[in-house]
Amino acid sequence: MSEQHLTEETRPSAGHVDAGDAGYSKSLKSRHVNMIAIFWRKTQKGELTRPGYRLPGSPWTEIVTLAFLASVLVLMYADGGPGRTTVLCLPLIVAALVAGWFAIRGGIADKSTTGAGA
Repeated sequence: MSEQHLTEETRPSAGHVDAGDAGYSKSLKSRHVNMIAIFWRKTQKGELTRPGYRLPGSPWTEIVTLAFLASVLVLMYADGGPGRTTVLCLPLIVAALVAGWFAIRGGIADKSTTGAGA
């Protein structure tokens, strides 16, 4: 399709961010922050030792990233249209991901203990 045939409605958005991508990134970052908190508590109790390399700016860089991703979701919702629909569907997407994880985690545990696929 040539550029002449693209209308404002069919032209792809240059800065389009899918809410699924933003939600996934936010989920990963929030899990990472939780893991850091658990790791930090265990190191304070002496149960674990800290590695030699430490991420510069941690945990503040994770918090800033989560704030950015939250602002992306807010802006997508405020824009309306497909962005709002996608943001409103995020609970369904998260529920499907959680259900899928619980559905397959037993098989993954079995494979890891038997060494299948290694």
